[in-house]
Amino acid sequence: MEQLKTLFQIDRGEAVKSPNEITEVDEKLAQRWRNMEPRFWVFVIAPRYPHRGWIYKNVSTQLYHHGEASEKDAGSLLFGITDDPYVRSQVEETFTKGEVKQIRDYFFNYWRRPLKIRAKRAIAPRYNYIGVGALPLGGLVSGYMFSETPDYPLPFKIWGYVDLRPYRATCGFRARIRYALRHLVRKVALRFV
Repeated sequence: MEQLKTLFQIDRGEAVKSPNEITEVDEKLAQRWRNMEPRFWVFVIAPRYPHRGWIYKNVSTQLYHHGEASEKDAGSLLFGITDDPYVRSQVEETFTKGEVKQIRDYFFNYWRRPLKIRAKRAIAPRYNYIGVGALPLGGLVSGYMFSETPDYPLPFKIWGYVDLRPYRATCGFRARIRYALRHLVRKVALRFV
């Protein structure tokens, strides 16, 4: 029980679950996670991120596996423990050390923008939690299909999850024109009323 306390509560200084909420599935997942190669969460940080005419600064995009290959990897990892799709989505958002190196090389060689890549060691997936690949998109929450870009070189598919709600937008060129036109229309409409 002491090892589980370390895994669930002390990791990065935040209490994820209290010992009373740890289920048997969580214990089995934690045991298997400890005995395997370390896995990582990967974030791509863009200094400027345009979205619908607005510019967001230092936006973090969390990457995750997508496709049949990722489902096979997650299935082999979770075999005999659980087939919960939400636990599977948590496994799909992690990468091995070799995959992290390939992702880093991909972004530094194929993308012409200055980007930062950050990898954090992932903790074991937990029952009753959800991974970013299973979250709904819309509005300020969007995704990017990196694997659908032309000449995609990686042997596995990656997509990105972007949540712009915590970021402050600055006015982009299109938004400025839209604002100026709206202001002009109102001004002209008031003259004729």
